[in-house]
Amino acid sequence: MKNHAILLLICLLFANGLLGQGSYFLANEVLLYDFAYLSPAGDTVAKGEIVITPTNEKWEHDASQKRVMYEYIFAHRDAKYFTKGLHGRPIENEQMETTGYNEGDRFFWTHPFRANIFYITQVAPFPEYVKGNGKVKVKNTLVIDKGWGKFAGTSKSNYKMSAHSKELPGFEGHKLKKVDMRSKHPLGKSCLSMIVADEIGILKMDYKFFNKDRLFVSLVKKGDRRFR
Repeated sequence: MKNHAILLLICLLFANGLLGQGSYFLANEVLLYDFAYLSPAGDTVAKGEIVITPTNEKWEHDASQKRVMYEYIFAHRDAKYFTKGLHGRPIENEQMETTGYNEGDRFFWTHPFRANIFYITQVAPFPEYVKGNGKVKVKNTLVIDKGWGKFAGTSKSNYKMSAHSKELPGFEGHKLKKVDMRSKHPLGKSCLSMIVADEIGILKMDYKFFNKDRLFVSLVKKGDRRFR
């Protein structure tokens, strides 16, 4: 997925008044998120925690990206709901995965959670945002290879970023931004809405997938490895 470098350059061309403000992924920190996965009927079919451990090491599948580890801790997982995925492959009960991310003074981009029940994020917009002030509008294209089964094909996405005027409980005093992202894939449309703060990173993620499933992810805390 080397096209991300071009996409991020486009982001910078459209941004105004950009000022880099710290890093979201630091190699000496761990991020803890809560998540809830809902069916189209509104039932919570999975919930738990996601532990993110960034590194400064190169990702083995793409040396232009750094490696990050995602660990999944399930408090509930409906095995009947998560058997065969919409991509036509079985859903493996993986507890951890390693993938790649990129972060600079003015941008952040990462592969989403894609193992276990989170496989469906492959056809949703990938998390990214531009740091600093100014409104941003971006269009991206992602080519998904045949290894993803029925998900193979082209996913076209766009997003816009603007100031978020409401305060978020637990993050009062921080300057917040809202990133609204939409993607169009042959299987349907998916959306990702994020609340971010440059000095912290992604605070909230709200996914709406093409099959009407929902995924809510919220930052609980961020700190060194000892907080676990």
